[in-house]
Amino acid sequence: MKPTPPQTPQQQQECHLDELGYCFIKRCIEIIETRGLDDQGLYRVGGVNSRVARLLQMCLDRKNFDPETGRVTLPDFSDPVEWETKTITSALKNYLRNLSEPLMTYNLHPVVIEAASKYHCS
Repeated sequence: MKPTPPQTPQQQQECHLDELGYCFIKRCIEIIETRGLDDQGLYRVGGVNSRVARLLQMCLDRKNFDPETGRVTLPDFSDPVEWETKTITSALKNYLRNLSEPLMTYNLHPVVIEAASKYHCS
């Protein structure tokens, strides 16, 4: 059996796609589309682990969600000097990777495969 490297704290945290997570994903994509689409290696180059962990912790803090109103208030992480694009893309990838259930849910997988098999691109 091949040994696996120890996981960093942000890799171990299981995430759930809720209103807070949805707002985090949306905000990350908005920032990336605004300033990072021309960056070489946009999703390939990783951010500094400690900065990625800090961004995830800061944005996914339950204090950012008001259950009475359903409003989410994310901290500002749009400053390119403080938050590099590679940090934001790494945080987004990390969040999506650690969802308790993939975006393409296990229940939908067979239906999507069946639909895709009906259409062949030539």
